[in-house]
Amino acid sequence: MGHNEQTITPGWELYQNNYKKALEYIARTGRASRELLQRDIPLLYQQAGYFIEVFTKAGYISSGEASEPRQVYITYKEYLKLYP
Repeated sequence: MGHNEQTITPGWELYQNNYKKALEYIARTGRASRELLQRDIPLLYQQAGYFIEVFTKAGYISSGEASEPRQVYITYKEYLKLYP
């Protein structure tokens, strides 16, 4: 049985919405961690961790270094250019 757009779209829309919320939060606050995304968005643990990984690979935030906070490389103004 194959997938069609009706079965895929609702999950994809939720993913996109949460992705935008998480990226906006990071750009607006200048802070990025799984715990912050879980608490303030809120997201599930696995989804928050996945977004942190995606944002790191995209160059929006630095990789985690021990107990040091991650650097945020995207500004809120840049976010608004991506998602007006």
